[in-house]
Amino acid sequence: MHLLVQVLLVLGTIIGSCIIVLPLVIWHANTHSYICRKCGHEFSISVLKDLVSPHKLLKCPNCYKWAWQKEIKKIK
Repeated sequence: MHLLVQVLLVLGTIIGSCIIVLPLVIWHANTHSYICRKCGHEFSISVLKDLVSPHKLLKCPNCYKWAWQKEIKKIK
């Protein structure tokens, strides 16, 4: 019984974290884009890539170079 309670607490924590973090990542992916430091190309990334690339070491889709890309706010 004690193990079941621990498992339920861990699952509750994971689900609770997803409920809080996922909307923020979706918002960030939809409102920000990046400028390649090598060629100056502006590009956006997917929600999944935004979630797993918190340090923004990204490959430019134009010149295919890896770099710490400059983040900018999208202009609507």
